[in-house]
Amino acid sequence: MFPNLEELYVCGKKMGAADFMSLCSNLPYLHTLNIGNTGIKNLNGLAKLQNLECLSIHSLSFETKEDIKDIFELKKLKKLTFGETRITNAAAIPGVSVYVGGTIEDHMKTIGYFRSQCDWHGIKAAFQHFNSTWEEWTDFDVDMVSELEAVIHVFKLGNQCLPSEVGHFLSMLLHFTNDGENYPDMQKLKILNMFLMEWKNHLKKRTPPFCDGVFMLLIVGLAELVKDITTENFNVDKICSLAMKSIIHGDGFHLFEYFCANIVNTLMDRMDLSSEYYKTVNFQKVTESLRNIQNEHDFLPERRATAGNVLRFLELFM
Repeated sequence: MFPNLEELYVCGKKMGAADFMSLCSNLPYLHTLNIGNTGIKNLNGLAKLQNLECLSIHSLSFETKEDIKDIFELKKLKKLTFGETRITNAAAIPGVSVYVGGTIEDHMKTIGYFRSQCDWHGIKAAFQHFNSTWEEWTDFDVDMVSELEAVIHVFKLGNQCLPSEVGHFLSMLLHFTNDGENYPDMQKLKILNMFLMEWKNHLKKRTPPFCDGVFMLLIVGLAELVKDITTENFNVDKICSLAMKSIIHGDGFHLFEYFCANIVNTLMDRMDLSSEYYKTVNFQKVTESLRNIQNEHDFLPERRATAGNVLRFLELFM
């Protein structure tokens, strides 16, 4: 029956050992199989599916390592997904990406496992997998912040731009903290500090904002983040000086420059332009860029007005 079948999803349907053995014996071309939450107690016979590339076994319970030994004989397996599944003392499978699905906590445990093993390839793959499913998550979990902090610390990423998978995850945290919920300021400040670290490193590296979507995402969300922090305990002048340097760094990319100006516009009532942070800012170049934004007729009126607000404010002190 269906000998040429290539994909099969039977998750949530109870399946006995005999049914599973029959499946494995009669579907030689199967490359994708999802048997999550089917009640299967062992995977005996799975090794017959030598074309299998993707396997999901979430919500299954295995008693011994022998119950999963057939997984190790799948030479073409590339992706293994499991969540709420207890598998202990199993050696790694070369060339296979292992993801824990189900909840944010599961994802963070996966990242934490790879971090504990100093497996950089695994960490990047786990971050990428989470990023690809971020729209499914609606709840903020402090483990997302603490795990990212731990990864940055363990792999000494503080003095370099984060790899795109990790940087994208940082930008995704805005999805949770800028959605109107009252999340703790302490967590927002931790996110802000990681943002500032990444921002400074991008400027040091001279990352072209029009070539790096993650850099752009960070800047876009930062104005909302700082506006939403109620505590006074963050460095407004450090943020605004980086924003001004970024306006210059935009080099004519007016959309990026506008988002940087929006950060200044959000915080300028709290700025102290006598601060040491502004000593290295070329105010003449900043105001020139702001005038260009203000005169950009293709821009929305409110964006041009934002640039004008910041321009008038800076001109008072020049």
